[in-house]
Amino acid sequence: MEQTATERHVKIKSIHKLAITTPVPISIKNTGITPGFKGASHQMATLTVGNYNQLENTNYHLSPHKILIYSEDKPIIPKKMFINGQEYQTQVISHFNFAFSYQRSTLKPLFIITANQKIAQSVNPNSWLYVLGFNTGGTTKQVNKFAVKLPGALRLKTDNYSAIPIVKKAIHALFGSLLFIGGLISLTMILVTALLIYYKQISEGYADRARFQTLQEVGLSLDETKQAIRSQVLTLFMFPILGAVINLMFAFPAIKNSLSLFSMYNLRLLVVVTLVTLFLLIIYYLVIYGLTTKIYTKIVEQRSHNLE
Repeated sequence: MEQTATERHVKIKSIHKLAITTPVPISIKNTGITPGFKGASHQMATLTVGNYNQLENTNYHLSPHKILIYSEDKPIIPKKMFINGQEYQTQVISHFNFAFSYQRSTLKPLFIITANQKIAQSVNPNSWLYVLGFNTGGTTKQVNKFAVKLPGALRLKTDNYSAIPIVKKAIHALFGSLLFIGGLISLTMILVTALLIYYKQISEGYADRARFQTLQEVGLSLDETKQAIRSQVLTLFMFPILGAVINLMFAFPAIKNSLSLFSMYNLRLLVVVTLVTLFLLIIYYLVIYGLTTKIYTKIVEQRSHNLE
């Protein structure tokens, strides 16, 4: 590894080692953790508190019946739970730099930290897996070449090796194209919907101006005319927004589950992006509404002026 780094003019630093049991698919219930693919939501691996303290520079001490649990998506964990027939007191922790998805599984990684190796093995009887992680120093070009060259030099399988430059490139290629296509389709549909409403209201303006003229002749003031126009147009423009919000409320769980297939579990980010999107949509529709109201009112007033 160091030889390959030297050839590529890259420095290896901050080397860390992690020993975990090979992850197993699990489902989390109120009573405990159940292993198996049926209904699985996470992949569980165990490690010792000594290894965790060494990696994270912490000073945890655990009794045999107490465990620490870390998962990036922060699932609901009961204070006491059964795992393989044994009851444990649980404590959820929020920090683990060495967390990773084994073999790039779509299941969310969950790590259980135990007092010693014997308990770790009883929680997850799978064989031990040894992980080596490190940072690199050098130019972006040098680090990228090193990341591509290293698995061949070490004769590693693709699913046994992961590097930030390679993952970044794959993510940019996948999500960049999806973002462009999704944004283009969404923008097109928003424009078409808004413009259809706009031109429909303009044509309605030409059809309604005689009616407004009649109402003005029987006592409807100009201010009341403008108020009626604003109310009518606003109602029409609010229906698509209301429909979009209701549709999004029902679709949100499906969107969340779809994103989890790409190992994206940041619910807070999803909520923020959703709210920002709705805000921009409402602003866009209000702009079109303001323009429509102005043109609609002008059409009605033009008719009144001509008759006078």
